[in-house]
Amino acid sequence: MEPKVEITPALLNDKAFTFLERFACNDVTDTSLLFNVEIELAVAGITFKLEEWIDLIDIIILNLKGIGINAIKAVWELTQAKVVSVVPLLEDAATWQLVLHWATDDSLSFANFLTEMEKFGNRYQFDEWKCQVWAYSNQR
Repeated sequence: MEPKVEITPALLNDKAFTFLERFACNDVTDTSLLFNVEIELAVAGITFKLEEWIDLIDIIILNLKGIGINAIKAVWELTQAKVVSVVPLLEDAATWQLVLHWATDDSLSFANFLTEMEKFGNRYQFDEWKCQVWAYSNQR
C-alpha cells in the first residue's frame, strides 16, 4: 500500500528535499537531516516544523526498499510541476518573435502563421490576439 504523503511548503525547498533524499540513501543521519533542514529553511525564510519532518522520516523508515522515498518523491515531483508557472502567451517572447516574423516577412502566410500559433495549444486563444494580429495585418 502506498504511504500517504502530505507535501508542505517546507518540503518544496529543493535543498531541504535533497537532505531528505540523502537520509533515504543513508548518507546522513536523522539528526543531521533535521539540523541541516532547519538551517536551509531558516535561510529561505520558511518555518521549520519538526513534526512534518518526523512524519517523512517515518514514511522512509517504515516503507523499505525505497518505497517510502519514492512515494515522497512522486508527490514532490507532481507538486513541483504544478508550482512551475506558465508565462501567459501574450508575455511570451517566442510568440512575439513569431508575430514579428509574420508581420515583416511575406514568406510566412497568415494561414501558416495561425498554424504555428495553434501549436501553443490551450495557451493560444485567437480572441486574445486578434487586436495585435489586426494591427500587424494592416501594416503588411
